[in-house]
Amino acid sequence: MGQIDFSELRKKIAVETIAAERLQLLANGMTESFDLAPEDVTVMAESNGVLIFRHPEALAKSTVPITSKSVAGQTFQNNKVYVFNNLSEIQHVEVFEQFVQREGGVLPVQRMISCPIPGKNGPKGVLQVCRKGKSRDDADPFTRADTDTIISLAKIAGAYLWK
Repeated sequence: MGQIDFSELRKKIAVETIAAERLQLLANGMTESFDLAPEDVTVMAESNGVLIFRHPEALAKSTVPITSKSVAGQTFQNNKVYVFNNLSEIQHVEVFEQFVQREGGVLPVQRMISCPIPGKNGPKGVLQVCRKGKSRDDADPFTRADTDTIISLAKIAGAYLWK
């Protein structure tokens, strides 16, 4: 699988004047790129020392402290991409499982990629995608190509999301 061309998405987000629409375009691009449900992609923005959920809607205005105790906080603090293909074995804040529920009920997050949104003076926020399932075997692992995809999406977010 080759690198995905996000030039069309970049153009759409760049010309959109409404911030909420830019966010929705990015979230849609994330769900399509990873073939995930909308509630399995997350966009967080840093504000006053915490990360605030901007997507999904169910978590809007919820916050995550920027500490090493949360995957998002660790991602932001270290300005580094993390791929967890064994998230169920790692201590993490279980926000997705508790607040973002699917029609079929609550499923635990098994795999996740967490990526900082780049800014001029450090990260502006964090993008995350997750795969849920009853067990780790029920969720496909993330690949290097998936990591490259989220990095590309984070660059678009950094350039256009909060302009």
